[in-house]
Amino acid sequence: MLYKNMNHKNTMAELISLLKPIFGRKKDYLIVSPAWYGFGEMFESLFLAVNLARYYNKELILTYSNVHLRENTNLPAICNHELKTFMVKGVGLIGNPVSTISKLLSLYISFSRKYHKTLFGKIVRKLSGERLLRPKIGFWGHKGEKGLQQLLGSNRPVSWKSVLKSPIEINLTPEQDKRGQKALLRLGIPEGKPFVCLYVRDAGFEKKHSTRMIFNHYTADIRTYRKAIKTISDKGFYVIRMGDPSAVSISDDGHFIDYVHTSHYSKLLDLYLYRHCTVMVCSGGGPRFASIFYSRDTIVTNWAHIHLCGYCIGKNDVFITKHVYSIHQDRFLCLREQLELIDTVTDNWGFFDPNEFILVDNDEDEINQVIVEWYDRHVEGADNRDDNLQKAFHDLRQKHTRIKFDNYKRTTGRESEHKKYFHFRPRVGNQFLEDCWEYGDYLENMTQEFNEGHQDKLKHTIG
Repeated sequence: MLYKNMNHKNTMAELISLLKPIFGRKKDYLIVSPAWYGFGEMFESLFLAVNLARYYNKELILTYSNVHLRENTNLPAICNHELKTFMVKGVGLIGNPVSTISKLLSLYISFSRKYHKTLFGKIVRKLSGERLLRPKIGFWGHKGEKGLQQLLGSNRPVSWKSVLKSPIEINLTPEQDKRGQKALLRLGIPEGKPFVCLYVRDAGFEKKHSTRMIFNHYTADIRTYRKAIKTISDKGFYVIRMGDPSAVSISDDGHFIDYVHTSHYSKLLDLYLYRHCTVMVCSGGGPRFASIFYSRDTIVTNWAHIHLCGYCIGKNDVFITKHVYSIHQDRFLCLREQLELIDTVTDNWGFFDPNEFILVDNDEDEINQVIVEWYDRHVEGADNRDDNLQKAFHDLRQKHTRIKFDNYKRTTGRESEHKKYFHFRPRVGNQFLEDCWEYGDYLENMTQEFNEGHQDKLKHTIG
């Protein structure tokens, strides 16, 4: 978050540094206002802020607004007060003086958001020549590498490879852990039993939030995870369905708990479950970043951006992607072909043009297989990998993604916000990679089945 004071070039961090002698602080400050309103944005921005502060040896100050930063929305300004309170107080991270500064800055931000459109706000902006009552809020208040350098008070480019080399592991407070354990018992999971968090964004969430943005690239059918749920349960794990209460309800079965539709659903238990699960199984969507924040193993399925690799940064993480059907070629593209198209996609996120391509979800066998692979490798200790094929995938991905990032910088003048994850080379599901790397029998059979089942839809799309 970068501020200007009237017509001066001082950042808010520089202004606050004047208070250091009062509080007896020797470190410089890093002031960040995370996107508290969005689950994924919140976890990611907190994760980056904590690690940047550590790397640059700065005191972290987190601010917030009680007025929503996005206009014309019915979403809350802060989606999880438990996490906000914990982080702003700085438990295990920062001290009380910083917390005091945080509260003062947060009052200013809330005030500015509430009154920036009023006559009072217009007069203030007119007299000051600056948007004092509408500051740019958010971790990326100013886009691009230069804005981030100003935020950090550094002229050197940010080396995300170094910053994220050994991420800080965040714990809950002892009091939160105690409350969370009691809630877990009420949920029906005995003490000491391992459990898996399962998050699948479905059409219920998309319908509820469709006015905010389009989520169809991230949705999947929870029913295609039933085989995987049984596999995990048979191996002695409880499976806890995470997410939003707007999700389609499915019945509890054995060790499966549809947590979001129970009376035990709470913001605190959300945090506890994400922090203490053995592994997280998820599709695209915000909660994926909870596993990054808490350094949990993650299995990403139905991922829509092949070049971003599910944002997997953990050494045990693994992912598989949705399939891409080419309307003009009347067939599915193999992974190699998808990677070779990345630098031609103008969208920063790497969304394939829906007029030319159709995204198709992973089937239940693909989802189940990647979970079995993770279990065999990281629980049983089996060596189920093909490093040569993994290397071929990532070499080609990084080649075309680098071109894509260069094109983005050339056309926009700023670095892509996704570049920070570029250097990570997480595992692709072995069987999925073998089946889909080149166009062979596996994709040919998928193509035939898809064409037979979607003839009318494809004719309409082409026409």
